[in-house]
Parts: sequence; C-alpha cells; structure tokens
Amino acid sequence: MEFKKYVNLGREIGLSGQELLDFAQNRETIEKKERAKSEKEQREDRERVRKHEMEMKELKLRLREAQVARGTQEPEISLTRRVKLPQLSPFQDGRDEIDDYLSRFETFVTAAGWPESQWASLLSTLLNGRALAVYAAMQVAESCDYKKLKSALLKKYALTTDGYRSKFRSAKCGYLKRMFSLLIDLKFI
Repeated sequence: MEFKKYVNLGREIGLSGQELLDFAQNRETIEKKERAKSEKEQREDRERVRKHEMEMKELKLRLREAQVARGTQEPEISLTRRVKLPQLSPFQDGRDEIDDYLSRFETFVTAAGWPESQWASLLSTLLNGRALAVYAAMQVAESCDYKKLKSALLKKYALTTDGYRSKFRSAKCGYLKRMFSLLIDLKFI
C-alpha cells in the first residue's frame, strides 16, 4: 500500500498528528520488508530450480557418456522420424500363426532399428483377438517387457513343448495335402 492509504487507514482508526505519521511510516516499512523478503524467497527458489536443472542435465550427460563408453546406449526414437519401410500387417487371429508372426515382427523391428525396450508397445498396436486379450490381461510392468509378452502369447496359443508335441502327433496327410507339404509343416513344428 502507499503511504497515503496508511494515513487514511490511521485516520479511520482514530489516530492523528505524530501518532498517525508513525503508524503510516511503520506500516510502510513493514510492507517494504515483507515485499523484499518475498522477492528474496522467489529469487532463491528460482536459483534452486536452476541449480537442480543444471545438476540433472549434468547427470544425464554423465549417464549418456557412460553408456556410450560401455556401448549400451540404445538409439533414441524420434516420434517425427519417417522411415520408408514395408508395413507389417496386424496379426489376424485364426489366419496367422503367432510364432511365425512374432518371428516376422522381430525381423521387422530389428531391420527398422527400434530398441528392444520399445518392442512390446509396438507389438501391442498390431495385436487383435485372443492375442490382444492376453496383452490386456497382463500387468503393466509385464506387458512392457517383450520377452514376457512373447512367452505369454506362445503359452496362450499352446506353442510350448507340450503344444508342439500335440501338433506333431495330430499332423496328418489329408486329401489336399501331399506328403511333401506335410514334411515341410512337420519340419517347422
């Protein structure tokens, strides 16, 4: 507040003369001190934030240098990066074999240069049907791990040791299926 406002405030409470001047000066001094204290605290806060940001940048730089030195740095994915690669079609439950699809997916993302830490989220956008239900039923931490997601999908589609054994035993040469194509199918079981 300005000095005049304090004078008016002093008059309202019944002060006059020297008492009024002392009151107005005292209030003005208190307000200036509070304003100075507030400005100082704000400056200190800004300085703390700036120091913290600098420390974080320095730590990130050190971490990146350590990763480069060890050779463990994963390439960063740019969301704006446009790579001319063939599109991988979504998994069709009932039409595609999950193990073949996962193999194609791994080949595709490796060729595209995507880091393995991103594979699970990329795969989830291509799933549907029972495969998508498996992904949705997983806990968040597990669904972000590609190896755990792959294992859960293979279990769901009975592509485990017992599942392959059953598939092998039930393979038959049908009317349209020749012996040669049966041998090829059995080779991939």
